[in-house]
Amino acid sequence: MNLIMDIGYNKGEFAKKCFEEYPDCKVIGVEANPIFKGGVWTEVLVTTKDPPGLIGEGHLTMVTDKIPSLPAFATPGKLMKKSNNPLQLASGQCEVLNYVMAAPDAAATVPFHISLWSSTISSASPRFIRESRFAPSRERQTSNWHEIRQVPTITMDKLIEIYGTPDLIKIDVEGYEYEVLKGLSRKQKKICFEWGEEEADLLVSSLFRLSQLGYEEFGIIGHFEEGPVFDKITYFERGDEYLKEPENYFPLPNILSEVERCTQPSRKINWGMAWCR
Repeated sequence: MNLIMDIGYNKGEFAKKCFEEYPDCKVIGVEANPIFKGGVWTEVLVTTKDPPGLIGEGHLTMVTDKIPSLPAFATPGKLMKKSNNPLQLASGQCEVLNYVMAAPDAAATVPFHISLWSSTISSASPRFIRESRFAPSRERQTSNWHEIRQVPTITMDKLIEIYGTPDLIKIDVEGYEYEVLKGLSRKQKKICFEWGEEEADLLVSSLFRLSQLGYEEFGIIGHFEEGPVFDKITYFERGDEYLKEPENYFPLPNILSEVERCTQPSRKINWGMAWCR
């Protein structure tokens, strides 16, 4: 693979896996969480310049020698965990932008909800915050979204216009995946995106969207409470191992029938990645 777009870059763990598997590839990361601006502990040492057409606003440079200031109530926890072995890359091999990937009709900026309990559940999706397995409840008091910031938006089409056709697009944006796919108007190469059973309808909508763009083969991999009992989807204990594809791909109708069997939205346990090609 030559070019990978990592939508939902976070600390760069997926990008690190990409460089381990494909040492000469280039990764364009998009991370909506502006708390990373100014530097954060990360898995990849990023050196980059502002890309053409995106000068100034919305640009991140991640380094490992400083961390952002945090409110007094914040516990750094997993967000600020230092990498013991960050990758050293060539200049420009990994570029990370601070945007919310969105639909073409989205506002120029949208509210982004930041969790300091865990950076991985920060989200632009109000529904995710209300209804996901991480929503605050009697049983779960720790997960919360401490702050809302306005973050600029960009579409997948614009990103591809600037950087070229990617070999792989990975999308992991906590319930906002369908909005990201609305910003894509042409079939690309492989796409994978995260799903959770509490938003099974968005998984189905995303698969239909990609089918309309010309994707013909679909696969699901994930963690299922039922275990490895489904015929056409791949069970994996950890849910979404980076770059791990389903064992098999199928036409959309076959996958939709399996999605119906493996998801119970009120249960909020099953989750994984959908792959399309």
